[in-house]
Amino acid sequence: PRDAARVVWKEACSGLIGGMVLGGLVAAVSRQIMGVSSHVSAVILFTIPLLSAIAAASASALPFVCVGMGLDPTVIAAPAMTSFVDVAGLVSYFLIAQAVFKMFGLEL
Repeated sequence: PRDAARVVWKEACSGLIGGMVLGGLVAAVSRQIMGVSSHVSAVILFTIPLLSAIAAASASALPFVCVGMGLDPTVIAAPAMTSFVDVAGLVSYFLIAQAVFKMFGLEL
């Protein structure tokens, strides 16, 4: 637990880097090959790195939190992680979409 913050930070950074690569590729392919509009591609470009960082940080932090609360991380981790990442992903996606669309002068 002493190095929990360092572990969570490293995982979040690696998730962000991986998400930036994946988000860039998916945004480029969706724009160039699939013909998706530029504002939707921008939403993809910003959302995937954020979600990857959130998922990686959460996955690395949850076992430390469970142990601190006296719970067994192997029992709690999978259902809690799935629910948290799903909710965080949906909220992040809609907030980023709203900001990007507003930047392009579009209203949701």
